[in-house]
Amino acid sequence: MIRNPIRRGINLVKRIRRGLRARTSPSENGAQLPQFSNDPNYDAWLQQNRLTAERLRAAETRAQALQSGPLISIVMPVYNSDPRYLEMALQSVEKQIYDCWEICIADDASSDQRVVSFLKSYQSKNSRVKVVRLEEHGHIAGATNAAIGLAEGDFLAFLDHDDELEPTALLEVAEVLQADTDTDVIYSDHDILGENGLFHGPNLKPAWSPELLLSYMYFGHLKVYRTALVRQLGGLRKGFEGSADYDLALRLVELTDRVRHIPKILYHWKAVASSMARSSKTKPYSFDAGRRAVQEALERRGINATAIHPEWAQKSKQGIYKLSFAETANEPVTIIIPTRDKHQLLQRCIKSIERLTLHRAYQILIVDNESCDAETVRYLAGSSHRVVRFATPAGFNFAEIVNFAVSSVETDFFVLLNNDTEVIAPEWLDEMLDMGGCRALERSARSFCILTGAFNTRESSWVFTV
Repeated sequence: MIRNPIRRGINLVKRIRRGLRARTSPSENGAQLPQFSNDPNYDAWLQQNRLTAERLRAAETRAQALQSGPLISIVMPVYNSDPRYLEMALQSVEKQIYDCWEICIADDASSDQRVVSFLKSYQSKNSRVKVVRLEEHGHIAGATNAAIGLAEGDFLAFLDHDDELEPTALLEVAEVLQADTDTDVIYSDHDILGENGLFHGPNLKPAWSPELLLSYMYFGHLKVYRTALVRQLGGLRKGFEGSADYDLALRLVELTDRVRHIPKILYHWKAVASSMARSSKTKPYSFDAGRRAVQEALERRGINATAIHPEWAQKSKQGIYKLSFAETANEPVTIIIPTRDKHQLLQRCIKSIERLTLHRAYQILIVDNESCDAETVRYLAGSSHRVVRFATPAGFNFAEIVNFAVSSVETDFFVLLNNDTEVIAPEWLDEMLDMGGCRALERSARSFCILTGAFNTRESSWVFTV
């Protein structure tokens, strides 16, 4: 249940909007709209989507409509934090419209006495704040686990000590949990909040994707997990410093697929000097930890693949990984190319395949849809690749052409390729087969559509299992 009066939350939210960030509209005070971001595109988006007084009133109504809600434990590890940012982070929790929360703080043996004093004072004034101090430095895993140990809520929401929640964040979470009580994992979109008070870098995320989570920790912030599952896993693991949250997420989704995405920016990642929101160079050790987290996930799931931190990701200091599947190295595949006339396009396409493709276990199937150009007819007659003709008397029908071609395929995999594409990356077919051949990742339809940057065309290529 909502434990404190909703009106208190509304007033606090209005105060922070008018004071700290001045998010008011011309209709409220007759003034010019304030600037929210140095990025003009994002600033325009924020002008349209900011939390106005009208939206606050609507949020209040939604909060009152909640029959009951779970206690959400805000988990916050702290280590020598800047008291200014720490206080702002905690204030962002106090200003939540949804009021059924507690804050669980673990001080990771901070040596800064300002932090120690601040936490003691803050706890003494707030009955819903719990603080534990570690005697020895436990790093992020040890501190986070200590904070989790304080939690009484059914769900854990993770908040870094210098970040901020949107006032409607926990309300949005509570509404998802009320609509679907079986939900175990929730994540939202987030952006970056600069020390100048301006926002940038909106991270708008897709719906739940187990494949994408094996490439990078796209959950980011805000993330909310069912407490019982986190405790079942033993919390965060030591040895994955910088990517312990990624390791936890990978292990968590092996217990549940009840994952929900809230497509709203509910979390502001503060770009302070020590944060990866400003520069990933602050924690370079996190990249190898992330790769090891993915590799161990593959091994637990029985997937015969190797997690790799690509060279381009290393150079750009990004925690993004790719999977290399040994079992697809010699996998036969048929490349289906529908065509009609314009033999120059087809010739360039096939030459690029023959010249650049590293994967050798392929065959090309050309589907001629009633070519009548004499040069094209001669080219097809002299081709070393298999050519089949298919007529569409009722008019061009791509689906009929593809279905006819697939009926002639004898390999387990086939690729659909437009005749105006040209290969530019030698590993293109291996990359596609890697994902298409990963049985443990296949969807129930046993098919994949993979967009690839390995072609100099606007069209995409597709790889399917049959």
